[in-house]
Amino acid sequence: MRKMRLALVLPIIHFVAAATLLQWAYRVPVPHGSGFYVPTVRLICEGLNAPALPFKALAVFSPNASSVHGLPTPDVVFLVGVLLVWCIVGRALDQRWESQAAAQPTTAIALFAYALLLILSGILLFLGLYGLGPGRPNVADPPVRAFLTLMWSGGLIFLSGRGLVRAIRPAPRRVKSGLVVAALALAMFLVVALWVGGPLGATQALGEYLRPTTVEMMPLPDGCVPVNEAPASNAVRIVEHQRNVYHLALQKVVVCRTARRFPHLEPDFTELAFSPETRKRWLPLYLGCCSYQFRRHIAVVVADSNESGSVIVEAALIQTRWDYLRFNWSRNRSSWF
Repeated sequence: MRKMRLALVLPIIHFVAAATLLQWAYRVPVPHGSGFYVPTVRLICEGLNAPALPFKALAVFSPNASSVHGLPTPDVVFLVGVLLVWCIVGRALDQRWESQAAAQPTTAIALFAYALLLILSGILLFLGLYGLGPGRPNVADPPVRAFLTLMWSGGLIFLSGRGLVRAIRPAPRRVKSGLVVAALALAMFLVVALWVGGPLGATQALGEYLRPTTVEMMPLPDGCVPVNEAPASNAVRIVEHQRNVYHLALQKVVVCRTARRFPHLEPDFTELAFSPETRKRWLPLYLGCCSYQFRRHIAVVVADSNESGSVIVEAALIQTRWDYLRFNWSRNRSSWF
């Protein structure tokens, strides 16, 4: 009895599953006030079929850019990609499980095919890393699509690297192919990360793993004398809010008094309280007020003014190295180095 061929079964199964998940996603209501929200079932669908994601770019060439028979064009192209991807996967598995080895392609064809596979793995690596950053949908939820995409990328990097080694080297000289594959995977990661992140963007973020954890604070305004008193409740609420939003650890709190009356609102307070050199080094965070960042260090500075002057509260907080890497690997912060 002839075995059922996976090159036919896998595309059908995954196409039906992907179409079902997308239809489910169309019917998921968007939570009120959720911002950039994508249904979790869609993220799972796209992650499970991550190699088909680049096919969405072909939707721009469609004469009907919005929809095809009522379905969004990018989703239609994505489903076509799902069929193609799992047909290739099923055909490869069929050839591997057949009793007789399939005819080996020529070296030139093998090099071209594995080079394309390596390029695809690099694209998936970029998509997966980008999906870990703050620009992803459903920031409060686990980045399920990014994790699944990175798993695909890692597997394809290994397969393409091993295939390139076998295509280039003759069979008796494959002893060190594992090391070559690892080197290719590492090189691919660095090339894509640096290309996407700009000059030294990724290396700057990775460099924080080599720096010791210290306490860094913004210079207090001139004439602001530190006092031994508890911060006001309003300042404590702002500090706690920023700590929770950015998942920070509190290191130190300083309270000072000055006869100068500072404005409460940004950017007037920042321009009056800090020098141009300090503002160039400590960059503002744009969620909420009064927060400034220098590498992993976050300073929350709150001013409370009255007739006698101002009370300024500064809290020093720090970001984990992993969060710093996730949010800054694609940004070149030349003023921090």
